Amino acid sequence: MGEAMAMADAPDGALGHLLVLLDTHEIETMRGKLLAGVVGNPEPLRGLQTVQELAETLPNASDLEFVALHQNLIRVIKALCSVVIKYVSVVASNPDNVVAIVALDDNLLPILRVLQRFVERQTPRDLETSYSHKELLRWVPFVLTACYFVDCGELPGSDMLQSVAVAGDVLAACASLTQTEDRAHLLAQYVGQIVALCSQDVAKDEWVAVSSLNKLVLLNVVEQVPFPHLGGDLLGRLLALIFPLVDDLTDATQLIGARLLRHVVRNVTATELRWFSDVLLEVLLTAITSRKPATLDALLDSLVESLDKVSPPGELKHYDRFVPRLLSDTSLSSDVTVRVIFVRHLRVIVSRIGAPHSLHVIRYLQPLLKVLVAGFESINVTLLVETLETLRVTILSAWPRIASHTEEIVVGVLRAVAFCELFEAGGTHTPSKAEKEQVLVLCEGVLLLLHDVNSSPSIVSDMLMTVRRQSGKLAPFCDRVLAKTSAQSTSTSRLLASVDQAVN
Repeated sequence: MGEAMAMADAPDGALGHLLVLLDTHEIETMRGKLLAGVVGNPEPLRGLQTVQELAETLPNASDLEFVALHQNLIRVIKALCSVVIKYVSVVASNPDNVVAIVALDDNLLPILRVLQRFVERQTPRDLETSYSHKELLRWVPFVLTACYFVDCGELPGSDMLQSVAVAGDVLAACASLTQTEDRAHLLAQYVGQIVALCSQDVAKDEWVAVSSLNKLVLLNVVEQVPFPHLGGDLLGRLLALIFPLVDDLTDATQLIGARLLRHVVRNVTATELRWFSDVLLEVLLTAITSRKPATLDALLDSLVESLDKVSPPGELKHYDRFVPRLLSDTSLSSDVTVRVIFVRHLRVIVSRIGAPHSLHVIRYLQPLLKVLVAGFESINVTLLVETLETLRVTILSAWPRIASHTEEIVVGVLRAVAFCELFEAGGTHTPSKAEKEQVLVLCEGVLLLLHDVNSSPSIVSDMLMTVRRQSGKLAPFCDRVLAKTSAQSTSTSRLLASVDQAVN
C-alpha cells in the first residue's frame, strides 16, 4: 500500500509501471522460486521477465522520470541485491549441483544488468544536483556486495559465466561513479556496510561451514581494504566474525579466519587492538595448535603482530606467555615445513625481546639455542637458511651471554658447512650451486659475528683450525673465515693501539 502511494505522484511511464510490478511481494516471490529451483523444484519465473524489461527500459527513461522515481528505484535495487546475495550463496554451497549452476548464469544476468544500467545512469554531476554523496550509502554497499558474491571467483566454472563479467563491469562503473582510484579505495568507503551485508541473516553453523560463500566474500573484500579503514567500531564487529572461523576445527574454514585476522591486526592501531587483547591472545593460543602450513603461517603472523601491538613499551608479559610454547612446538615439529614457519617467526620475536631494546631474550637463550642448533641436523636448505638467519639475530640480541655457548654454536654451523661441502654433486639431497653459496655465506657471517662478540675471540679460530686439519674438504671454507677473523683482529689491535697512543 505504501509503495503504491509512493508511486502515485510519479510520471506515468514504462519505468513507473515496471516498478509497480516489482513490489516487495513480487521480488520476495521471485527469490523463493529461485531458491526452490536450487533444490530441484523449478517454477516459472515471471518476475525475471519483468526485471529484464526494467534493464531494457532504464537507459531510455527520461531524466525527469528517472529522478522522480529514484527512491523507488533504490528500493528495487536493494531488494534485487539481497536476492543475488542469497541465491548465489545457496548455489555455491552445493558445487555438485550442475543444473543449479547452469541456471544460475541465466537467472543472474537480468538482475545484474539492472544494476549495471542503474549505476550507469548516475553521473558525478547527479551527485551534486539530484542527491548528495550520502545518498550513495543507501544503495552502493548493496550493489558492491551483490557483485562481489558473483565476482569472487568461487563459483564453479566462474571463468565461463557471463554474469561474472557483468558483475565486474558494475564494480568498475561504481568506482567511476564515486571517483575512486581503484577497487580497494572503493571498498574502503563502504566496508562497514559490506561487512554487515556479508553476515546478515547467517547462522553461526552456516557461517563456519566449509561451503559457506559469505566468509569467502568477506575475506575477498577485507583483504583489499587498507589502513586505517578497519579500525574503530568496525574492528569489534570484524573480530566477532573472525574468531569463530579461527576456532573452527575445519582446516579450510580456519585458514580463512587466519588470513582475515592477519590482515585486520596489521591494519589497525595498537590502541584499537589493545581493547581486545585478552580474547585475541586467548584465541591465538588455542589456534596455533594447527599444523597446516598455510594456516599456521597466517596465525603466527597474527600472533607476532598482535604481541608487538598489545604490549606497552617495556612490558613483555605477553611474550612470556607465548615464547616457551613456541620453543616447545618448534622442538617437537617433525614436519620440516612447519618447523621452518616456527623458526622464521621466532626470529621476529627474538629481535623484539633482545638487544638493543631489552635483554629479556637471555631468559630463553639456552632452550632457544637448543632448538636452533637441532635445526642443523636437517638436510633441508630452507630450514638451514632460516635457522642461520635466526641464529644471527639471536647472537646480536643476546650478545652479552653468547660466549658460553660458542662451541655449541660453532659445531652446529659447521654441520651446515659439511652439508654443502661433503655431499657429492648430483646426489638426491645435494644443494644446488646457488643454495650452497647462500648457506655458506650465512655460515661465514654467523662465525664472524660470533668471533666479534666473543670474550675470547681465539676460540672460534681454534675450532676452525682443528677442523681444517682434520677435513680437507672443509679446509677452504675454514681458511676463508680464518683470514677474515685475522684481519678483524689486526684492525682491532691497530685501533686499540691508536687510542692508547692518543691517550698517552
